[in-house]
Amino acid sequence: MAVSSAGSGRHRKNPYHRELNAKFLRRGYTKDQLPELRKDWDKKQDECLRRAGGSFRVIEPKLGDPSEVLFPIPNSQYAIRIWDGGMEKSSQFLLDYFDIEKEVPVDTPRGYEIHPVPMPGLTWCGIPRSYEFAFGKRPDEIPDGEEKYLIPEGGRFRLVRDGHPDFFFVVPSRLDRMGVQFATGIRRS
Repeated sequence: MAVSSAGSGRHRKNPYHRELNAKFLRRGYTKDQLPELRKDWDKKQDECLRRAGGSFRVIEPKLGDPSEVLFPIPNSQYAIRIWDGGMEKSSQFLLDYFDIEKEVPVDTPRGYEIHPVPMPGLTWCGIPRSYEFAFGKRPDEIPDGEEKYLIPEGGRFRLVRDGHPDFFFVVPSRLDRMGVQFATGIRRS
């Protein structure tokens, strides 16, 4: 399974490729260079997909899944839900929004947007986008509750909502769950 769409003309329909085009143009590339840049980008994504075994399978958490973590969002009926989802080999987690009252996953609520919080050693380019967005699906094409995000373990993020303070959260680390403790240095006087 490949995500490549170079040469197919799909970039005009794929909102993710529109974002890539804008990013490349901001960096000073020309419109004539965009097809080759997207082709290289797609090739890199295909390689990531190949290393992941050829596909990204979304494994929903079962009731009692020890990897499932909920971050209740203040002044909201929703939570940010994070779980392994079969992504251990790539050191990532799956994320979605979860309606706490109804106990069901929901698509990204209107006006909600997750932003990375910069931290040393972790590079993040732009705002996280859902799988569905990355593969060119429009919001009306996504079945209710199916929208998922892939995020790195240990990452720091903030949820931005109109009319509310930003909500900060840290993605778990599997090392924490395994009981690994890192030594901390001491300062000499």
